[in-house]
Amino acid sequence: MRGEIIPDISLIDKVNAVNKTIKEKQITNPREINTVYEEAGLPVYLNDDGTVVPGFYRRFGVLNGTAIDNAFGKTFLESKYLKKVDDEDVINNAINIMNQGRGKEDRIEYDAKNFFNFGGLLGDYDTIYQGTIFIPMSNDVFLGIAGSGKNITSTEANDLEAK
Repeated sequence: MRGEIIPDISLIDKVNAVNKTIKEKQITNPREINTVYEEAGLPVYLNDDGTVVPGFYRRFGVLNGTAIDNAFGKTFLESKYLKKVDDEDVINNAINIMNQGRGKEDRIEYDAKNFFNFGGLLGDYDTIYQGTIFIPMSNDVFLGIAGSGKNITSTEANDLEAK
C-alpha cells in the first residue's frame, strides 16, 4: 500500500448483509451491533459510545465513471464494480465527453480494436471501462477547506481547531 485508501471490495457484500440484519432486527445498542459483526467474522464496528472504531472501517463516496484503460495504471482487476465497454455508441459518447474543452493537441485519441491489430501483434488498442468509483470521505475540516479552494483567516482556522 502506497498511502492509498482502498476499499476491500470482497467485504462489501458481507458488510451490507450485516447492516441489513441490524436494520431488520432494529438493533441500536453498540455492543449488540458489534456482536452481529463478530458473528459474521468482521472486526467490531462501534465503540461503546456509538462512534466508529477507527482503522478498519471507512466511509466512501460512491459514483459511476468511465475511463480508458491507461487511467488505471499497469495493473488492475476487473470485477463486478468495473466492466469492459463494447458498445460503440457508449465508447464514442465517452470519448466525446472526455474531449470537451480540450484543445486539438490535448484531445484523447481512442485506438479501437479492429481487424488490423492482428491480436495485438501491431500494438495495443485502447479499452473503455465503466465502473464504480470509491472516494474516501474525511471529517478533516482543513482538508475540506483546502479541497474547496476557499481561503480562511488564521482566526477562523484557530476557531475550527479549538472545536
